[in-house]
Amino acid sequence: MRFTEQEHIDGFAKAFIEKSYRDRFSQIKSSKRVRDKVRVKLSHFNHFIDEKIHRVAGDLQNLESIYKLLINSLPHVPDEGYIVSENSEIDGKFYPLAECLVKVDGRGLSSIISIVPGKLAYYEGEDMGERCILKENI
Repeated sequence: MRFTEQEHIDGFAKAFIEKSYRDRFSQIKSSKRVRDKVRVKLSHFNHFIDEKIHRVAGDLQNLESIYKLLINSLPHVPDEGYIVSENSEIDGKFYPLAECLVKVDGRGLSSIISIVPGKLAYYEGEDMGERCILKENI
């Protein structure tokens, strides 16, 4: 099943972002200016709902392990992700999931990969080891 950009944005905001910042994030598709403001804040993003963040353990911080963690997180995980990133080259684009991970890995630019809107996502911050799976508690 393929999800739209808006489904990814809205689902991610509703499920994983604190209410106080949810509307701002949901508006990233409305204008380049709003999107750029949100993208700049990704590097020190502190608006996630804490209960939904699952930090990736140090011994699992490699692409193969992260990919396996993601595809085994839910039944029927699609092989596609939508990226919101500080990196303008990949921001706002869809890629196969494994390629999403390669594109955000170790770049020093924070990124979100939405995989199943409102249910499963991945965040990689700018600092080494700052990797999290965001998962709706089902």
